Amino acid sequence: MRRVILGLLVILAGLVIYSLLFYPLDAPPEGDNPTPPNTGQIDLAPDFSLTDLDGNTVSLSDYRGQKNVYINFWASWCGPCKLEMPDIEEIHREYEDKDLVVLTVNVGESQNVVEKYINSNGFSFPVLLDPEMAVSKLYKVNSIPVSIFIDKEGKIINQRVGLLTKEQMLSYIEKL
Repeated sequence: MRRVILGLLVILAGLVIYSLLFYPLDAPPEGDNPTPPNTGQIDLAPDFSLTDLDGNTVSLSDYRGQKNVYINFWASWCGPCKLEMPDIEEIHREYEDKDLVVLTVNVGESQNVVEKYINSNGFSFPVLLDPEMAVSKLYKVNSIPVSIFIDKEGKIINQRVGLLTKEQMLSYIEKL
């Protein structure tokens, strides 16, 4: 009987840990109002530099004053991330010659895993590698996907945790 109770406690503890890792307490509820409360000021997006799949260093500050930026944090094992990738590709293609750049940031995976996933799906949007999750931590990414919309001045206009449809992406882009 003790073993059964101990086994149940271990399973329960595992479920609690799993829930906290994948459904953090500070994540906003599902819905279309994911932006942080309005504090009267708009935060400047922290600058970062990451390597892309070609080995080039890309910095957020490269686009300040020139383009709006749509950053998406993702991983190849993330189901909701996989669902929104085709829409992100469409947004990238529609806006690549306009005033928006799409930067996707892979969270914690090796370059080989990321390249295989991107190539097998035929995606052409820029992919930045964050294997140590330093930029993810800088942006307080607790779960994925996360989309951040930054205007030309470098201000975070919207931040959304969770899956976005193309229509939702476009509505956030229109606000830039």
